[in-house]
Amino acid sequence: MAETASMRVVPSGKIYRQMFDAQVQLQRSLSKVKSREANTAARDRSPERQSTAIPVVKLSKEDVAHGLLTERQQTWADGFPNDPYVENPVLHKQYAEFVQSTMKESESSRAGKEVQGLPDVVLPAKEGSNIIERIAASRKQRHESVVEDLHQELSVINSDLEPVITEYSETLLRKLDDDDKEINHLLARIERDEDLLTYNLEELHKLWDEVQHHSAERQTWINELDQQLSKVEDDRIDMMRNVFKSYAKTMEKIAHLMPPDLSRFLDQESQVVNQTMLSNRRAYSDLYVRLLSSDIEREKAQYTIWKRRVEDWRQLNTELAIEHFGNFMQEEKIVTPPGVTKVYNFLIAEQDVINKRRIDVVRQLCDLKPPASTKTAVYQWDKAIKSLTKEIDSVNQLHFSKIHTEYEKVCQDCLEKIEFIKTSLIEDGICAPPRAQQVVDQHMLPLVGERQKVFENNLETMEKNLEKHMKETTERLKMLFKFAQGAAHVWDVHEIGLAKQERALQEKLELCRQQHDNQNQDKEAHLDIIMDRMRQDATEKQLKDSLEKALNMLSKIKAAYEVFHKDQMDIVKNYPMMVRDELKDYDEGVCKFFEVGRNQPVKRSKSKIVAPKKSKEKAGSKEGSLPEAVSEILSTEKGTLFYVLTEAGEYGIPPEKDTPTKEDTKEEGEGTTFMTEVEVPASSKAEYIQKIDVEESVLTDVKKKIRMNFLNHMEQWDIQASERAESVVIAKCEELNSELELRFHLHKPRARRAELDVHNVRAAELVMHSERVTRHTKGIIQALAELRQGFNKMTQEHNKLAYKFREDIEALEVVFVNATKSSKLIALQSQLGNELTNFMEIIRNSLLQYRKHLDKTLQMLRESNARFIKSFKVFSDGGNFCPEEIDVYRKKLENMSSKIDVSEGAIMSDMEDIEKKRLDQATKVASEFEDRFKNHMIDLIFMEKIARWLTNTQVKIKAEVANSNSQAQQLAQHLNDLDRRIDACEKPNLDKEPACKQEMQITSRQLNETLKTVLEAFQDRSIYLNCMKDPTPRPPSGTMQGPPALERKSTRMSSDQGVRVGFSQSTDVQPTPISRMGKQPQEDPSVNVIKSILRQKKRAQKSKMRFGMDAELDGELTGGHHHDSREKLKSSLSTATTSEKSKQTSKGKSSHSTGGSENSPKRVQSGMETPHTPSSMPRLRRNSKSTKFDRKYLVFGEKEEEGEERHILGIIKKTLREALEGLLTNAEMYYRAKGNRLVTRPQALQETFESCADVIVHKLQSYYTQSDEYHNQCLQEFRSQLSHLERSVGHVPGLLITDILKEELQKYTAERKRMTEEFSHKLVELEQRQQEHSHLLRPTLGHPHSEESLKALREKEEERHKDYVSAVEKHTKDLQNSAVSHAQTFLDSLARTAEHQLLQYDNLMVIDDVIKGRVEPTKYPTSELIRRRNAGLPLEDDEDKGALPRGKNAWTGIPNNELVIGDSPSKVTMTASVTTAKTTLGHSATVTARDIAYQDYKAEFEKTLKWIDSEKQKQMQAEQRWMDSWNTSVEKVKQLY
Repeated sequence: MAETASMRVVPSGKIYRQMFDAQVQLQRSLSKVKSREANTAARDRSPERQSTAIPVVKLSKEDVAHGLLTERQQTWADGFPNDPYVENPVLHKQYAEFVQSTMKESESSRAGKEVQGLPDVVLPAKEGSNIIERIAASRKQRHESVVEDLHQELSVINSDLEPVITEYSETLLRKLDDDDKEINHLLARIERDEDLLTYNLEELHKLWDEVQHHSAERQTWINELDQQLSKVEDDRIDMMRNVFKSYAKTMEKIAHLMPPDLSRFLDQESQVVNQTMLSNRRAYSDLYVRLLSSDIEREKAQYTIWKRRVEDWRQLNTELAIEHFGNFMQEEKIVTPPGVTKVYNFLIAEQDVINKRRIDVVRQLCDLKPPASTKTAVYQWDKAIKSLTKEIDSVNQLHFSKIHTEYEKVCQDCLEKIEFIKTSLIEDGICAPPRAQQVVDQHMLPLVGERQKVFENNLETMEKNLEKHMKETTERLKMLFKFAQGAAHVWDVHEIGLAKQERALQEKLELCRQQHDNQNQDKEAHLDIIMDRMRQDATEKQLKDSLEKALNMLSKIKAAYEVFHKDQMDIVKNYPMMVRDELKDYDEGVCKFFEVGRNQPVKRSKSKIVAPKKSKEKAGSKEGSLPEAVSEILSTEKGTLFYVLTEAGEYGIPPEKDTPTKEDTKEEGEGTTFMTEVEVPASSKAEYIQKIDVEESVLTDVKKKIRMNFLNHMEQWDIQASERAESVVIAKCEELNSELELRFHLHKPRARRAELDVHNVRAAELVMHSERVTRHTKGIIQALAELRQGFNKMTQEHNKLAYKFREDIEALEVVFVNATKSSKLIALQSQLGNELTNFMEIIRNSLLQYRKHLDKTLQMLRESNARFIKSFKVFSDGGNFCPEEIDVYRKKLENMSSKIDVSEGAIMSDMEDIEKKRLDQATKVASEFEDRFKNHMIDLIFMEKIARWLTNTQVKIKAEVANSNSQAQQLAQHLNDLDRRIDACEKPNLDKEPACKQEMQITSRQLNETLKTVLEAFQDRSIYLNCMKDPTPRPPSGTMQGPPALERKSTRMSSDQGVRVGFSQSTDVQPTPISRMGKQPQEDPSVNVIKSILRQKKRAQKSKMRFGMDAELDGELTGGHHHDSREKLKSSLSTATTSEKSKQTSKGKSSHSTGGSENSPKRVQSGMETPHTPSSMPRLRRNSKSTKFDRKYLVFGEKEEEGEERHILGIIKKTLREALEGLLTNAEMYYRAKGNRLVTRPQALQETFESCADVIVHKLQSYYTQSDEYHNQCLQEFRSQLSHLERSVGHVPGLLITDILKEELQKYTAERKRMTEEFSHKLVELEQRQQEHSHLLRPTLGHPHSEESLKALREKEEERHKDYVSAVEKHTKDLQNSAVSHAQTFLDSLARTAEHQLLQYDNLMVIDDVIKGRVEPTKYPTSELIRRRNAGLPLEDDEDKGALPRGKNAWTGIPNNELVIGDSPSKVTMTASVTTAKTTLGHSATVTARDIAYQDYKAEFEKTLKWIDSEKQKQMQAEQRWMDSWNTSVEKVKQLY
């Protein structure tokens, strides 16, 4: 298009014209092709093309004659998957696409073919071509066509979308109509009251929720419609936008209009479309609003209908609940509770069951007859009766409680029913709680109370009736028990009698048997003696005599068996007579108990005979008149008659009466007895009484049955007892006969056993014993010969060992001559002893082994011999030897024991001689060798003792030095910490030391608290150095004149004594430990001391023998190298004379060498060997204090000085005194033991004790001199530390008082800020009232009719003005009072702190409190000395030059009445003045800081008062200006009218 627009027209007939025409033709053809393609694409993008519906395919009949698929496609469909003979459609498609892409012509090739088809010569149609006009007309025509197509496309889009909108709207209307029907159907369920009662409140709410759910769905549908319409419009916009884009490109290609004109044209068209779209949007929104509003109105009307029906539902349910409860109280389960009826039936049933069991138990007595009629059975019966009676009572009580529980349950059910109805009314939403409670109180609770009274009356009646009946029944059963007990007693007495008779029979038989057994036992014993003698006989003749005696004794025993059998048969046959006597007594006892007799009465007539089987049938008995003494005649089973007496016993059987008269009944009613019982008609008794009743007739029948049982049994028992006695006699006789036969059977083989088992066995034993003794004797003789051969072999080996030992000892002689240390000699002596010990150990081991072998062998022989002797056991011990045999064989074995002892004695004597001989030989060799080096040993041991004493003394001194250094370092650390903390307080910084982990910075109070620890440390240091000028403790010196500020804080201090703050000055101060916490082990001075001691030990061991470690003592006392004084001390202590070094000896390695010497007493040992407690050392010295040492040697005193254990010089002096005593004691003992012999080491030892003592004293004095010099240097260092401490302490009061000033100012500032804030709130309130009055002051108030309103407003404003003035005055007064109160508090705090500080610094130790020590005076040139002398000045420096006056001082207080409001008082009063014992920089700094703080606070106080007055004036002036303005405004308002 761009190329076409730039074409030019060339002259006709020229070559250029032809080219141009060809180009135009080509361009047109290309344009047509592209236009067709564009139209096709636009139609494809249209909504119809974009529809998701399946496109309609139009085919002809020929196309569908053979189906939609071609032949090839049909082959594909009919083939199987993966069939190799069927063509693969995927590969076919890929191949077809590849061929198509290969054969497809490009656009350039197609254009080239079209150009090639053009004629070579183009002839013009006419002359003067109008190509331009035709191009323009063509463009216009195409443009208009495109515009028409555009409008057509837009119309098509609208026509396509309008059915969709209509369908959406109709769908919504249809849904809404259906939903309205469903809602009406839901509400129709509750139109009728009957239907309404079927619902509960939750269901009604669910019903309404369903209606509301429909509303939500309807709103959802409306929203969906709105969204659908919005989506349709969005689709419409998208389609129209695509159409516009497509046609815009087409129009641009046509180029009928210029691009700007084309853009304006398209804008106009799109604007029309946009307006249409907006109007559609507004219509949709209006439709959405109308639909929602109509739906809301519908829901509101339906809710009103539902609410009215809910109220009707509540009223109906309330009336229904009252009616339901009334019906509930009239129900059978309430009037006659089924639970009570059930329990009552259970009660009757259980009573019946238990009472039947009780009657059955009562009837069990009917079977009471001997032999079962024992008291135990009666008591068990009574126990069962009582148990059942108790069970009945418990059942009654249990069921009564159950009935009561059931009644309570009924009442509780009623109450629960009420509560349930009430809860239902409340929970179901029928009634509110107050209305529900009202319904319950008025209509339900009275019915429950009436029913409860009826239940209680029924229970009370039942309990009374049962209690009365239980008492009567218990009494009757007790009478029956007594009757049965008496009957059982009769039988028990009879059984006891029979048992006695049977026991008498057994006793007679046992007596007879005992007599026979005694006689037979004597015969058997005699027979046993004869048999034992035969068993132990030693010869054949003795065996034969013993056998004859045994056979005679067996014949006598057999005759005694026959006599014993005859006697027992006579005793047994007398037993039946004894049983008959006992049966007669039993008959009399039964008749007496049951009141019956066997004898017939004198007068008798027709009697009533009662048969046993017909005793219960009264109709069958014959009645007649009986004598007065007889009431009844009883006949037993065998026909025996017994006559029953008229009067029964106490527990007897009462006489029968047919019908009691009224009088009898009346008498019985008045006084009931056990004989009669008035029967109450069964109809008059309750059912629960009848079920537990035991009739009197049952009890009487039981008693009669018992009586009849005993009478019948008595007749039967008479026969049974006689038969039983006879059977016992027969059984006993058979038993005795069997016993006799058994005795004869057992006695028969005894004669043969005596001959075979005793006589023949003993003869064989005698032969065997003799052979055993002979074999044993031969074995012992052979063993003794073998022992002697072993002893001879051992003696030869010992001779070889003795020769070798002598050679080894002689080889050691070369070693002791060159020994320089006692350890070597001790080792040599130990080696000598070891050699001797080893030699003797070998000898002893050899002897021991042989001795063990000898003892083992001899022990074995002796034990064998002893066992063999012990095996000779007589028959009494279970053996088979007779005493004669044992005596013969024992003599032989004792001879063998003698031989063993003789052999052992010979060998042992030889062994003892060998051991003694070998020991003497070895000891002689060793003694000869020891004599040669004994003196060397003594001298070396003495030298090492002296060296150890000196070394230990040095270590103790160095330990004290290390302790002192540790204290000095601790003081230095305290001073550094104090300076650092003072700097942290003066110049706070987060990087500086905090007071604790929880705080950020140290405070002055915490700094002041740390002073106590520092001052105590310096006090301890002064005690340790013993440098105080006045060591006695001073009394409290701080006093005050005037009212003390400390009086409010400490009431424990006496006013007479004054006030003083002191520190503990205990005399028992222990030295500071050498090791300190917080120090690394390498920095600790004690570690350096220990290291130096170890180094000195190593050097001493390598050096030659000399006393102690004097050469290394210097430089180690300080314990470090960090101070110049220590270096000076090191150089001063390093001096030692050459003579002393020559006399020093080296230390020994072994600490037990002293104990190894025989001449050295154990009590003289070094401190390292025997550690002594502090309490044991003085006692040792006191015991050893005597005049054996000359006083010139006691240079450190003879006894301890008081308090010397507290300070360093005293401790060192004590150490040196103890060392001197030990050294002199050891020296004295050495020289006393040495005697006149010469020393073996003259270069190291002196010849006399005096020379040695002088060297020792000189050495220890040098130690003390060095210690004193060290003490002086420590003292100078301590004085410099005191000066530093005093200067540092001078900063503390200023910091402390400054912090107090700041704290008080901060407190007052905070208080003033709080009061100001409260006053500001008050001012805000007043200002609000002021603004309110200002707003109320309107011009209309000036009218005369509003005069009252104006007056009221003015009064309110006047009241506000008064409130404002009073508030300002109060605020001012409060500020002033607060300022004065805080000022007074500050004065008290300041005075108290100053007084405390002044009194505290009285305990501050200053340089003037300690001694000066030895200080070398400063040396000046001669010219300076001449100048001073000419000027009259002292030649030496004055040590107190420029020092503060250290004496007592009085410090005045501060004014305490100047900080007041108004004019100051004429007379100034001061706080208490403090008098201190000394004057230090701390005192001066305290007073100076106090005065400065007072002046600062005073200036701040005056400034505060001025500020308060100025604020008050400002506030009052502002209020006055407002009041003037208010009054002016009021007047102007009045002037308006």
